[in-house]
Amino acid sequence: IVYIDLLLLSISTLIVKPLLLHSVCPLLRAITRDRFIPPISYDPFPATVVDVPIVPFSLDTNATTDACEPLEPGSLDFTDKIVLVRRGAVVSCDIHTQQENLALVGGTLVLVYNDDRPLSYPVIGNTNSTVGFITSFAGKQIVEAIKAGRNVTADFSVNHGLPVALTYSLGGDPNYFTNIGPLYDLQIKPDIAAPGGKIYSTWIDDSYTIQSGTSMAAPYIAGVAALYVSVYGGRNTHPSGNAWAKDLGKRIISSGISVPWADGLTETDYGHSASVAQVGNGLVDAFKVLKYKTVIDYEKIALNDTRYFNRYHEISVTNNDEEAVTYKFSAEDIVSADILGWYAADRVIANPAPGTKRVKEFFDMIPETRAPEVSFPAEFTLQSGESKTVSVNFKNPDTLGWNASGLPLYSGRVLISGSNGEFLSVPYLGLGGDLRKEVTPLEETNYAFMISTTSNTPVASKPYFTFNLSLAAQDFPRVISKPIYGIKETRWDVFEAGWTEREWKYPPVPGENGHIGTIASWVGSGRVEAIDTSIYDPNETFTLRFALLKPFGDPSHADNWEVLHIPEISVL
Repeated sequence: IVYIDLLLLSISTLIVKPLLLHSVCPLLRAITRDRFIPPISYDPFPATVVDVPIVPFSLDTNATTDACEPLEPGSLDFTDKIVLVRRGAVVSCDIHTQQENLALVGGTLVLVYNDDRPLSYPVIGNTNSTVGFITSFAGKQIVEAIKAGRNVTADFSVNHGLPVALTYSLGGDPNYFTNIGPLYDLQIKPDIAAPGGKIYSTWIDDSYTIQSGTSMAAPYIAGVAALYVSVYGGRNTHPSGNAWAKDLGKRIISSGISVPWADGLTETDYGHSASVAQVGNGLVDAFKVLKYKTVIDYEKIALNDTRYFNRYHEISVTNNDEEAVTYKFSAEDIVSADILGWYAADRVIANPAPGTKRVKEFFDMIPETRAPEVSFPAEFTLQSGESKTVSVNFKNPDTLGWNASGLPLYSGRVLISGSNGEFLSVPYLGLGGDLRKEVTPLEETNYAFMISTTSNTPVASKPYFTFNLSLAAQDFPRVISKPIYGIKETRWDVFEAGWTEREWKYPPVPGENGHIGTIASWVGSGRVEAIDTSIYDPNETFTLRFALLKPFGDPSHADNWEVLHIPEISVL
């Protein structure tokens, strides 16, 4: 069993199930042509659709409004035919609209051919008809064949186990559903990217299907690892024992090549490569993993933020080639983007405010060119079998004038190029601001706050509770919290009356330093209307402490927590 700890993201591809087109020229009966055309469709056309004629809605391959308006029943008849229609270009005419209008005149089998926009799965709502989506080129070829006097028929009975790839303008880009990291402690994740969008794969009941996600990308990486093991052996072969899997993981990561910064929905060229925070070290290259003679040992270059900047990083280079190789270090500064922005604040029970800080979603991020200063070692030559460890030094970007309040997330790759034509890379990533400072306060504006009862009464107005748990009363404290950043630890503790932050000890122990216990989660809403107050709910006064640990915080230091100030509460 090989286990390699890699976190993956998926890259777009487009492979779909085919249909067979058969065209015949009536005047020249000896001339026939068969072509496989791959349609995109949520539900495949029935296999019973065989030798069904394709009829264009119009012969205008530049049409923008075909079937965009309701059609009068009887005005046309597409019964027992496949109607070919060009994708509507107006906002009010999506594929679903065309589907509905064509159904009025018997068009229950529809092929929509694309315009200049990227292909996507057709959004439809009528289950009584079937819609497929084909490329602009394929649609125009069918129309031109019919204009030339040829009869074109379709056959959907062909073996669906024969996938057909089609030209896809977004192929090789990160998928639109790909998240963007890094981890909240600024470790680099993901590690590497592999094809994972619209993958034609095996499925249950001896069938095939098209799926997307890391579940599709992971087998590619597993396959690369398996290829390596098949050639060079596993842990029984390598002297490093179990450590060889970690070494293989580094070999896979260092093979990566950059991919474009893309939204996954349009063909927009943003002029930047994708962030390491989104694609790791880029798209895996199996050839490098198997064939390269250069081996590098390293740790991913996590530079951290400007407060806890991590400057020095070592990389070891080994030449396993038969000849001497000269190595040169350089940088590929991929991209930077501010990840913190101001947005409209929620209008909640507490005092309203106009705006709040939030971490941006990917589609709100604007890629920019911002790079740190880096010092590389001079070129060096290694004889066959030799190794050398060098240091790569990064300068803290806190003096470069970046917008630190926006927390610019910057990344790139350290490139190691050999005179033998090989080049590998190590990803680097950092944050051009003081993370703890810029996300303080940790809560969004108007948060956190404590309320009780069905009236959502603030604790400042009612610092006492009966712990009537009925749905009608709900007389117990509730904290509403909405952090703007990931929290390593959230605590809600109960202390004796009069307890202060000076008495904080971590971890708190019941019975010591005034600590009574920690609040537990409750999932039995509405099931119990009251508790035994003589045991669980004594008539006393308590101090409640709801707190979030700040980024990189030491939990033993009271001031490293963001604490919700709550008046002492009484239990009645």
